[in-house]
Amino acid sequence: MKQPSNTFGFRRWQHRIATLVVATLWLAGCALPQQGPSIANQSISSDAVVVVVDDPRQSLRRMNAGPGYGLPTNYGEDPLLERQSREIAEDYSLSIIEQWPLRSLGVHCFVIERPSDAVLAKVTSDARVKWLQPFNEFELQSAPTPVSNTSTGCALCDFKAEYQSAGRSVTIAVIDTAVDADHPDLQRSQLVTRNFAGRRGNPEEEDHGTAVVGLISAIPSTEKGLSGAAHEARVHLLRGCWQADNGRGRCNTLTLALALEAAIELDPDILNLSLTGRRDRILDELMSVLLQKDTLVVAAHDETRQPNARFPAMQEGVVYAYGVERDAALEPTNDVLLAPRHALSLTPMGGYDIVSGHSIATPQLVAMAARLMDHHDDATRSDTIMNLKDWLAEYYEQQDQ
Repeated sequence: MKQPSNTFGFRRWQHRIATLVVATLWLAGCALPQQGPSIANQSISSDAVVVVVDDPRQSLRRMNAGPGYGLPTNYGEDPLLERQSREIAEDYSLSIIEQWPLRSLGVHCFVIERPSDAVLAKVTSDARVKWLQPFNEFELQSAPTPVSNTSTGCALCDFKAEYQSAGRSVTIAVIDTAVDADHPDLQRSQLVTRNFAGRRGNPEEEDHGTAVVGLISAIPSTEKGLSGAAHEARVHLLRGCWQADNGRGRCNTLTLALALEAAIELDPDILNLSLTGRRDRILDELMSVLLQKDTLVVAAHDETRQPNARFPAMQEGVVYAYGVERDAALEPTNDVLLAPRHALSLTPMGGYDIVSGHSIATPQLVAMAARLMDHHDDATRSDTIMNLKDWLAEYYEQQDQ
């Protein structure tokens, strides 16, 4: 047997010291500073620019596995990141608005106020810069619905009753607005929430995330309560969006990047994206990492953009949810699957309401995929998509009879 090297022993000692430091701070009641951006409730101009550079800590991390890289630090206490962004900003008289690292990509991003075209061209050609891109905004795909359109919850939930497991072995990540975790019908659900939108919006009043999660994981608290189609699944609500003053759900490059980074760490079986927007390189790169993990991504359809001009882009592992009326004559395609457009779901403060849109079709497909994954535990992602298409074909054939 090989004897452990001195290097290994030294690194193990470093790890123990790091663990002791964290434990000491915890026991002392000290709050560790949050890693990453402050994600404060600040407005970022629509013409802002994101600068992407290599994370300078990556080389340090490869050379030294000690605690210097891994301990949570904010930007004021992280000299490598602060120096990297400050030097570039000073060289071109740039104004930094926000910044954050993405470990899964090994990059550091910072948002700047858009300079003149001449300065922008110089920054683009700087050898330290990987790429520049717009700071994009996104929106959730929902719409108001007359209450007479439906009187039931998820119309797909009771179909193929032989799948009784309701997603017991499946992990689902949902990137959306906040969820009312205190809703009576979510008290017994396996629900975990994290906030990447900071103080934007009002989490206590945001209804979109509550509606989406309700269709997946609600467990009725009374006889009149709602039952989600995959209520045994483990659901992680990653708040990467917020509700604007006009009631529309909004997201941006920063909040979605942080939520996607968290999803990569979770390694979920399915990702629910009830949103849309234009192509975004940072998000595309993160999506590629997630898809390499064999995650199935179900995203809301977007009729206003071509498949190669929207996020998420059409690619293997991504399917779009298209919400249809009961008497719709549309046919599903390889990448666009049909689901009921309207559903009764949860609202904040323990309520219920009818919701509508492609964003509402999305969690219904996600819940059905979770049931299929649980029933066919050896199925690949492609198998699950094919099984889901077969399920939907039988469902709509039954509706036509």
